[in-house]
Amino acid sequence: MCFQAAFRFAARLVAATALSLFLLPSASAADVVFVCEHGSVKSLIAASLFERAAAERGLSYAAVSRGIAPDASVPPSIASALARDGFDVSSVKPQVLTTADVAGAARVIAIGVDVSADVDGPADVDGPTQTETWDDIPPASKDYPAARAALQRHIDELLDELAADRETDGRRTDDRTR
Repeated sequence: MCFQAAFRFAARLVAATALSLFLLPSASAADVVFVCEHGSVKSLIAASLFERAAAERGLSYAAVSRGIAPDASVPPSIASALARDGFDVSSVKPQVLTTADVAGAARVIAIGVDVSADVDGPADVDGPTQTETWDDIPPASKDYPAARAALQRHIDELLDELAADRETDGRRTDDRTR
């Protein structure tokens, strides 16, 4: 019984930490920027799931959610679904993707959008930041569980890659200091 209470407390703490990261003015502290059309559904779900999965693995990665054409707020059905998953996004205001977001990130994940085509927008994705596209995510507004499962699969693969990259970078640093 105490274990369950401690686990629920830890999950709430992780969710609160994740929420504070979504409100960063830029992604200078974020390792991963998730981008979708409106910054309020797929990228928000992805950033929430990413933060939780990274914490569960003991990895210190941060993520933010951004949009190409941000909504004014998170749709109520998505906020409710995320709440059932343990995330409080009630105060999240979707934000537009900016060049500062991209410059401060190790990865930019475009979910169903082409961030390189946004030439008139404020973000410049031509540079050293690694960008990838996830085009196989179903609409969360129609099938939240399927969207969540598809995002979680990608996130698990991404965290495996980031952990391997960090391990490789750590070995390179150790080799240089010998």
